[in-house]
Amino acid sequence: MNALLSLAVGAVLLHLPQVPQGDQIVVTVGGVGIKAKDIDKALWDWYSEDVIEEFVANTIVANAVKAEGIVLDKKDVDGFLARLLEEAKGSLEPGADLEASLRKQGMPRSRLAARAATEMGLRILTEARFKPTELRKLAWIMIRPEGQTPEQKTAARMNADEALKQLETMPWADVARAKSQDANSAVRGGVLGWFAPHEMPKDISDAISGLEAGKHTAVIDSQGVFAIYQVAAVGAPAGEIDSLKAAFVARNLDRVYQEIKAKAKVERKKF
Repeated sequence: MNALLSLAVGAVLLHLPQVPQGDQIVVTVGGVGIKAKDIDKALWDWYSEDVIEEFVANTIVANAVKAEGIVLDKKDVDGFLARLLEEAKGSLEPGADLEASLRKQGMPRSRLAARAATEMGLRILTEARFKPTELRKLAWIMIRPEGQTPEQKTAARMNADEALKQLETMPWADVARAKSQDANSAVRGGVLGWFAPHEMPKDISDAISGLEAGKHTAVIDSQGVFAIYQVAAVGAPAGEIDSLKAAFVARNLDRVYQEIKAKAKVERKKF
Protein backbone atom coordinates (compact mmCIF):
# COMPACT_ATOMS: atom_id res chain seq x y z
CA MET A 1 0.00 0.00 0.00
CA ASN A 2 1.54 3.33 -1.04
CA ALA A 3 1.85 6.36 1.21
CA LEU A 4 -1.35 7.95 -0.07
CA LEU A 5 -3.42 4.84 0.53
CA SER A 6 -1.96 4.27 3.97
CA LEU A 7 -2.52 7.84 5.15
CA ALA A 8 -5.18 9.65 3.16
CA VAL A 9 -7.42 7.10 1.52
CA GLY A 10 -7.14 4.70 4.42
CA ALA A 11 -8.39 7.40 6.77
CA VAL A 12 -11.06 8.67 4.39
CA LEU A 13 -12.59 5.43 3.11
CA LEU A 14 -13.58 4.40 6.61
CA HIS A 15 -15.92 7.40 6.71
CA LEU A 16 -17.04 7.83 3.10
CA PRO A 17 -20.61 6.70 2.35
CA GLN A 18 -21.62 4.58 -0.63
CA VAL A 19 -22.44 6.92 -3.51
CA PRO A 20 -24.59 6.46 -6.63
CA GLN A 21 -22.76 5.86 -9.87
CA GLY A 22 -23.17 6.59 -13.57
CA ASP A 23 -26.75 6.48 -14.82
CA GLN A 24 -28.30 6.00 -11.40
CA ILE A 25 -31.00 8.61 -10.77
CA VAL A 26 -30.33 10.63 -7.63
CA VAL A 27 -33.41 12.87 -7.75
CA THR A 28 -36.36 13.55 -10.02
CA VAL A 29 -37.89 16.95 -10.67
CA GLY A 30 -41.26 16.96 -12.38
CA GLY A 31 -40.54 13.46 -13.61
CA VAL A 32 -37.14 14.41 -15.00
CA GLY A 33 -34.32 12.37 -13.53
CA ILE A 34 -30.92 13.83 -12.62
CA LYS A 35 -28.16 11.23 -12.96
CA ALA A 36 -25.20 10.61 -10.70
CA LYS A 37 -22.75 11.17 -13.56
CA ASP A 38 -24.16 14.67 -14.11
CA ILE A 39 -23.75 15.45 -10.42
CA ASP A 40 -20.17 14.16 -10.64
CA LYS A 41 -19.40 16.62 -13.43
CA ALA A 42 -20.80 19.52 -11.43
CA LEU A 43 -18.93 18.47 -8.29
CA TRP A 44 -15.71 18.27 -10.28
CA ASP A 45 -16.20 21.70 -11.79
CA TRP A 46 -17.34 23.37 -8.57
CA TYR A 47 -15.22 21.75 -5.88
CA SER A 48 -12.35 19.75 -7.41
CA GLU A 49 -9.69 22.40 -6.77
CA ASP A 50 -10.26 22.36 -3.01
CA VAL A 51 -10.42 18.58 -2.85
CA ILE A 52 -7.32 18.10 -4.99
CA GLU A 53 -5.34 20.55 -2.89
CA GLU A 54 -6.25 18.68 0.30
CA PHE A 55 -5.21 15.36 -1.24
CA VAL A 56 -1.98 16.93 -2.51
CA ALA A 57 -1.16 18.20 0.97
CA ASN A 58 -2.02 14.82 2.48
CA THR A 59 0.13 12.96 -0.02
CA ILE A 60 3.09 15.32 0.43
CA VAL A 61 2.97 14.69 4.17
CA ALA A 62 2.43 10.93 3.74
CA ASN A 63 5.39 10.60 1.39
CA ALA A 64 7.63 12.59 3.73
CA VAL A 65 6.57 10.44 6.70
CA LYS A 66 7.42 7.30 4.72
CA ALA A 67 10.72 8.71 3.39
CA GLU A 68 11.88 9.62 6.89
CA GLY A 69 11.01 6.19 8.24
CA ILE A 70 8.45 7.53 10.69
CA VAL A 71 5.56 5.32 11.78
CA LEU A 72 2.17 7.03 11.97
CA ASP A 73 0.01 5.16 14.47
CA LYS A 74 -3.62 4.86 13.36
CA LYS A 75 -4.65 5.20 17.01
CA ASP A 76 -3.06 8.66 17.10
CA VAL A 77 -4.94 9.71 13.96
CA ASP A 78 -8.21 8.34 15.30
CA GLY A 79 -7.62 10.10 18.62
CA PHE A 80 -6.95 13.40 16.88
CA LEU A 81 -10.11 12.97 14.79
CA ALA A 82 -12.09 12.25 17.96
CA ARG A 83 -10.82 15.49 19.49
CA LEU A 84 -11.83 17.45 16.38
CA LEU A 85 -15.31 15.95 16.52
CA GLU A 86 -15.59 16.67 20.23
CA GLU A 87 -14.60 20.30 19.69
CA ALA A 88 -17.17 20.60 16.91
CA LYS A 89 -19.82 19.01 19.12
CA GLY A 90 -19.05 21.45 21.92
CA SER A 91 -19.88 24.40 19.69
CA LEU A 92 -23.36 23.13 18.75
CA GLU A 93 -26.67 24.27 20.13
CA PRO A 94 -28.32 21.71 22.45
CA GLY A 95 -30.04 19.00 20.43
CA ALA A 96 -28.35 19.92 17.13
CA ASP A 97 -27.19 17.05 14.91
CA LEU A 98 -23.39 16.92 14.65
CA GLU A 99 -23.18 15.18 11.27
CA ALA A 100 -25.72 17.50 9.67
CA SER A 101 -23.97 20.55 11.08
CA LEU A 102 -20.58 19.40 9.80
CA ARG A 103 -21.99 18.83 6.33
CA LYS A 104 -23.51 22.31 6.22
CA GLN A 105 -20.03 23.67 6.97
CA GLY A 106 -18.52 21.58 4.17
CA MET A 107 -16.66 19.50 6.72
CA PRO A 108 -18.17 15.97 6.86
CA ARG A 109 -16.51 13.28 8.95
CA SER A 110 -14.55 11.92 5.97
CA ARG A 111 -12.93 15.31 5.34
CA LEU A 112 -12.09 15.73 9.02
CA ALA A 113 -10.53 12.25 8.92
CA ALA A 114 -8.28 13.28 6.03
CA ARG A 115 -7.28 16.48 7.80
CA ALA A 116 -6.55 14.57 10.99
CA ALA A 117 -4.22 12.25 9.10
CA THR A 118 -2.43 15.17 7.46
CA GLU A 119 -2.15 17.11 10.71
CA MET A 120 -0.81 14.17 12.70
CA GLY A 121 1.71 13.31 9.99
CA LEU A 122 2.93 16.89 9.87
CA ARG A 123 3.14 17.10 13.65
CA ILE A 124 5.26 13.96 13.81
CA LEU A 125 7.56 15.28 11.07
CA THR A 126 7.95 18.52 13.00
CA GLU A 127 8.57 16.76 16.31
CA ALA A 128 11.35 14.79 14.63
CA ARG A 129 13.14 18.09 13.99
CA PHE A 130 13.04 19.06 17.66
CA LYS A 131 16.51 18.68 19.15
CA PRO A 132 16.62 19.81 22.82
CA THR A 133 20.41 20.19 22.80
CA GLU A 134 20.21 22.63 19.89
CA LEU A 135 17.88 25.06 21.64
CA ARG A 136 19.20 28.42 22.75
CA LYS A 137 17.58 30.73 25.26
CA LEU A 138 17.81 34.01 23.40
CA ALA A 139 17.66 37.59 24.59
CA TRP A 140 18.09 40.74 22.57
CA ILE A 141 18.57 44.48 22.74
CA MET A 142 16.63 45.98 19.87
CA ILE A 143 16.93 49.51 18.50
CA ARG A 144 14.47 50.60 15.83
CA PRO A 145 15.11 53.64 13.62
CA GLU A 146 12.48 56.34 14.01
CA GLY A 147 12.14 56.43 10.25
CA GLN A 148 13.81 55.32 7.03
CA THR A 149 16.01 58.31 6.30
CA PRO A 150 19.80 57.77 6.33
CA GLU A 151 20.07 60.14 9.31
CA GLN A 152 17.50 58.20 11.32
CA LYS A 153 19.18 54.89 10.56
CA THR A 154 22.56 56.33 11.53
CA ALA A 155 21.16 57.58 14.83
CA ALA A 156 19.69 54.14 15.59
CA ARG A 157 22.99 52.47 14.76
CA MET A 158 24.84 54.81 17.08
CA ASN A 159 22.35 54.01 19.84
CA ALA A 160 22.91 50.28 19.30
CA ASP A 161 26.69 50.75 19.30
CA GLU A 162 26.37 52.63 22.58
CA ALA A 163 24.46 49.69 24.09
CA LEU A 164 27.19 47.32 22.88
CA LYS A 165 29.80 49.50 24.58
CA GLN A 166 27.83 49.52 27.83
CA LEU A 167 27.83 45.71 27.85
CA GLU A 168 31.57 45.80 28.47
CA THR A 169 30.97 47.06 32.01
CA MET A 170 27.28 46.56 32.80
CA PRO A 171 25.13 43.43 33.23
CA TRP A 172 23.20 42.37 30.15
CA ALA A 173 19.80 42.64 31.84
CA ASP A 174 20.45 46.21 33.00
CA VAL A 175 21.43 47.36 29.51
CA ALA A 176 18.48 45.54 27.94
CA ARG A 177 15.99 47.17 30.31
CA ALA A 178 17.48 50.60 29.72
CA LYS A 179 18.18 50.50 26.00
CA SER A 180 15.98 47.93 24.24
CA GLN A 181 12.97 49.35 22.41
CA ASP A 182 11.10 46.03 22.50
CA ALA A 183 9.00 46.77 25.56
CA ASN A 184 7.66 43.22 25.91
CA SER A 185 11.07 41.62 26.28
CA ALA A 186 12.94 44.55 27.86
CA VAL A 187 11.13 44.10 31.18
CA ARG A 188 12.48 40.53 31.23
CA GLY A 189 16.02 41.60 30.54
CA GLY A 190 15.52 41.19 26.81
CA VAL A 191 14.63 37.49 27.00
CA LEU A 192 12.76 36.23 23.92
CA GLY A 193 12.54 32.54 24.78
CA TRP A 194 13.94 29.22 23.56
CA PHE A 195 14.64 28.77 19.86
CA ALA A 196 16.71 26.57 17.59
CA PRO A 197 19.21 28.60 15.56
CA HIS A 198 17.63 27.49 12.26
CA GLU A 199 14.37 29.17 13.27
CA MET A 200 16.04 32.56 13.03
CA PRO A 201 16.97 34.46 9.84
CA LYS A 202 20.27 33.18 8.45
CA ASP A 203 22.36 36.19 9.45
CA ILE A 204 21.19 35.88 13.05
CA SER A 205 21.48 32.08 13.04
CA ASP A 206 25.07 32.32 11.83
CA ALA A 207 25.89 34.88 14.51
CA ILE A 208 24.49 32.90 17.47
CA SER A 209 25.33 29.33 16.44
CA GLY A 210 28.82 29.28 17.89
CA LEU A 211 28.16 31.33 21.01
CA GLU A 212 28.50 29.88 24.49
CA ALA A 213 25.98 30.62 27.23
CA GLY A 214 26.25 34.22 28.42
CA LYS A 215 27.92 35.50 25.25
CA HIS A 216 26.43 37.98 22.83
CA THR A 217 26.79 39.06 19.21
CA ALA A 218 27.95 42.34 17.78
CA VAL A 219 25.30 44.74 16.48
CA ILE A 220 23.34 43.07 13.67
CA ASP A 221 21.47 45.08 11.05
CA SER A 222 18.59 42.77 10.18
CA GLN A 223 14.87 42.90 9.43
CA GLY A 224 14.88 46.71 9.56
CA VAL A 225 16.25 47.01 13.11
CA PHE A 226 19.60 47.01 14.87
CA ALA A 227 19.96 44.30 17.49
CA ILE A 228 22.41 42.58 19.79
CA TYR A 229 21.58 38.95 20.61
CA GLN A 230 22.64 37.09 23.71
CA VAL A 231 22.66 33.32 24.17
CA ALA A 232 21.48 33.21 27.77
CA ALA A 233 21.57 29.40 27.98
CA VAL A 234 22.29 26.40 25.76
CA GLY A 235 20.25 23.19 25.75
CA ALA A 236 16.66 22.82 26.95
CA PRO A 237 16.25 22.18 30.69
CA ALA A 238 15.04 18.63 31.35
CA GLY A 239 11.93 19.81 33.17
CA GLU A 240 10.81 22.02 30.29
CA ILE A 241 11.35 19.72 27.32
CA ASP A 242 7.70 18.78 26.82
CA SER A 243 6.44 22.36 26.88
CA LEU A 244 9.32 23.57 24.70
CA LYS A 245 8.61 20.78 22.19
CA ALA A 246 4.95 21.79 22.01
CA ALA A 247 5.92 25.42 21.40
CA PHE A 248 8.50 24.37 18.78
CA VAL A 249 5.91 22.29 16.91
CA ALA A 250 3.36 25.12 16.95
CA ARG A 251 5.93 27.55 15.54
CA ASN A 252 7.31 25.24 12.90
CA LEU A 253 4.38 23.32 11.41
CA ASP A 254 4.07 25.64 8.42
CA ARG A 255 7.84 25.89 7.94
CA VAL A 256 8.19 22.10 7.86
CA TYR A 257 5.29 21.79 5.43
CA GLN A 258 6.85 24.35 3.11
CA GLU A 259 10.15 22.49 3.39
CA ILE A 260 8.71 19.13 2.32
CA LYS A 261 6.42 20.75 -0.25
CA ALA A 262 9.42 22.35 -1.96
CA LYS A 263 10.93 18.88 -2.41
CA ALA A 264 7.72 17.25 -3.68
CA LYS A 265 7.10 16.79 -7.37
CA VAL A 266 3.51 17.78 -8.03
CA GLU A 267 2.30 17.48 -11.64
CA ARG A 268 -1.20 18.67 -12.41
CA LYS A 269 -2.94 16.78 -15.21
CA LYS A 270 -5.09 18.58 -17.77
CA PHE A 271 -8.52 17.27 -18.68
